[in-house]
Amino acid sequence: MMSFWDFFREKNKYVYHGSPRQDLILIESRISTHGREWVYAAKDPVMAALFVRRYGGDMTCQISRTQKGMPQVKEKYRGALDERYASGGGSIYKLSGMDFFEGQTSWSDDFVSEKKVDVFKEFKINNALDHLLKLESEGKLIILRK
Repeated sequence: MMSFWDFFREKNKYVYHGSPRQDLILIESRISTHGREWVYAAKDPVMAALFVRRYGGDMTCQISRTQKGMPQVKEKYRGALDERYASGGGSIYKLSGMDFFEGQTSWSDDFVSEKKVDVFKEFKINNALDHLLKLESEGKLIILRK
């Protein structure tokens, strides 16, 4: 089985889209919180992993980076991390970065495309919380619980 890091080896020409849905072959744009029809992605696969489960969104967990640039997720209330991520899995989709643009939102990790995007590869995650805890144990993610 391919490791998480083998899957992301060529990350400079790709972007990554986290989704609770598996087996997609095309990622379609949807009306976003920014009021635009965009496909969202990140250059960092760890950041994309934080969007595999979306339950409660910003009301449950704050996703950001430390001052040194490390991805982090912070519970907004006790149990929020489990509530958001323990309920299932999803996939991280590797997409060509050619049609994605940065600087379109106030968050520097957002890369957006107005076009439908073909999936290049899929990395399936059975349990999102277990995956995040593994990333934390590898020193790739900081998890802050209440």
